[in-house]
Amino acid sequence: MRSSARGWVEIALRWALLAVTLSLSCLTGFATSYILLVLAVLATGYIFFGRIGWVFDTPARLFLAAFAGLGVLFAVSARQPADVLYAFNFVALLIYAPLATLFGRATAPGNAETVARLALVGTALGCAISLFEVVVLGTDRAGVFITDTIRLGDTAVLLGFLSLIGFIQRTDRGRWIYVLGPVLAVIVVLLTGARGAMLAFPLMSLATIILIIRHKWLAVAVGALAIMVLFAAALTNFFGNARLQSVFAVFSDMASGAAVADEAVRIRIELYKAGWAAFQQSPLIGHGWARLMTSIEPFLAETDKIHATLPHLHNEVLNFAVFGGIIGVGIYLALIAAPIVLSLRSPRDSQYRARQFGTVMLVLGYIVMGLPDTMLSFELHTALYVAFSAIILAYCRDQREARK
Repeated sequence: MRSSARGWVEIALRWALLAVTLSLSCLTGFATSYILLVLAVLATGYIFFGRIGWVFDTPARLFLAAFAGLGVLFAVSARQPADVLYAFNFVALLIYAPLATLFGRATAPGNAETVARLALVGTALGCAISLFEVVVLGTDRAGVFITDTIRLGDTAVLLGFLSLIGFIQRTDRGRWIYVLGPVLAVIVVLLTGARGAMLAFPLMSLATIILIIRHKWLAVAVGALAIMVLFAAALTNFFGNARLQSVFAVFSDMASGAAVADEAVRIRIELYKAGWAAFQQSPLIGHGWARLMTSIEPFLAETDKIHATLPHLHNEVLNFAVFGGIIGVGIYLALIAAPIVLSLRSPRDSQYRARQFGTVMLVLGYIVMGLPDTMLSFELHTALYVAFSAIILAYCRDQREARK
């Protein structure tokens, strides 16, 4: 009886982790990272008291090393003891091991499609939330209540493309249901006006076509045609979205050498200039998270100093460079490259292509959406990155990998 009860606890924990990560993250918004942390603590307790063998493989060691490295960086650059505590902004890097342990105990050939189904539900829920806020409540942009516009758009895009794992795994007509993932995601993007997600969507679409179509010359041709159609539709304001049109205005200003008229983009450019100057002051270890923004203030014009009160530099690589120097950038690159490298080294079972596709979508999304904003250095997306990685690498397997 006791063994049976433990089994049900394990199943409940595992499904809670899958549901929160894949199906509910658009609904739970900022709370997602904290819910995942609580579930990870519960999973840790279950593993410890159940005397279950830990999965402490390469990705688990990497995430642990990244957290420790950031802690050391913050300690070295600290001006007061409390500065070291900012390392706990990245505490979600530690949840990989308990999640992978739990997921690794339930490996099965159908897991990848389960992930795709849950991701499709999550994208549909994100779309429903967006439509409710804009159409029913009359907000200008979706994502103003439970999260923010950028996080909702970014999360929906990640889930929408992860749902295409189901298209890869199935071979019958039913596979086409998963194409709804990106379709629903682009609706969320337009309703939120998240411009980072607008940049990521066509690139992730192109990568999808190249990865799914086996004849690569055909994939490139189809991808190029799809991008041109999307570009033409956006340029002619087919979608009727002012935020999307503003992206073209920004690129036009930059290409012509004119001053960028878009105020949000202009502020970002000033932050980037100031961030680069601050990085050069401490290129090896950076200034620490506590002085991420105060370190750039001397390099901002008097009228722009108010923007030093923002929480980050609105560029992922620059964030890591300023708070962690070259070592910080190295940690970022290791974290961003790891899922793809590990998926390529994983067993060539029936879910091998699904793991490859999932990690490429995950990494590409984080790179592109991190260009005008932050992803890995934001608590919500740090937690989701680790949870997505654990699901793809540890759960989407035909059988449990032998542990040494």
